[in-house]
Amino acid sequence: MGIVWFGYWTATRGFGGGLTSTDRDDDEPDESRREREKAQNDPEARKEAEERAGKWVKLVTGTAALGVVGGLLVITAFMVLGAELLAPEGVVPEGTDVAVDLARLFSDVWGAAGRYLLLAAIVVALGGSVLANQDGWGRSFADMTLILSDNRRHSGSRGWAMRSLDWLGQRTGLPMHERRYIKRLYVLTVTGLIPVAIILIFKDPVAVMSASGIIAALHTPFIALSALYVNRTRLPRSLRPGTFITVCMTAAGLFYLGFAGVYLWDLLFNK
Repeated sequence: MGIVWFGYWTATRGFGGGLTSTDRDDDEPDESRREREKAQNDPEARKEAEERAGKWVKLVTGTAALGVVGGLLVITAFMVLGAELLAPEGVVPEGTDVAVDLARLFSDVWGAAGRYLLLAAIVVALGGSVLANQDGWGRSFADMTLILSDNRRHSGSRGWAMRSLDWLGQRTGLPMHERRYIKRLYVLTVTGLIPVAIILIFKDPVAVMSASGIIAALHTPFIALSALYVNRTRLPRSLRPGTFITVCMTAAGLFYLGFAGVYLWDLLFNK
């Protein structure tokens, strides 16, 4: 999903993404439909859209590859640091003691400056993750809602999501069918109030993180395989993944699916 969010953020700033407007949040729900219909009916517009999409695919491919290499380097660095610094000390940071143990080790080497530097880095890293997830999931859920409700509207039926948005719009006086308001609703509830409520109810952050691990294990194969399906069925033939990429993404999805199964089996039967 981070790759999807990357497309949101770069397109909002006017870079790639196949979007011609930098104020995507203010677009009417039907605008993207009209652009697709124009591209389908106008050969020149279709060719221009495919060229723009081709450049975007190259950019995203390079960025994703850079992210994989960077992630590999970071994980390797952590493994080396763990073997060289933590193992001799007999320290295995886990749970809520991770920040405390690492801050102590840094302070042993660099004094108080090292401790405060690490604590500041932790705050920045966690804060950045929270903001990225709030913005990214808010946009994604808003788009999913608009796509589903738009299909409902054109099929002549109104599902519970549209009825809920109608009800909220009547109560608040806000145009709840606009993307920006739907996004704010998800940011407030799904990535705001609900996580706070979960933490207040369960209180143990380690248990909450364990539960989030279950969610990650389950949704990762779904994301990988659904992304492959969408790319194979919705992209122009010239931009669809080739045999090699298809095999790699299928293998990745099945691997994560198997990993999720093993993870859940161990969780349920090997306590």
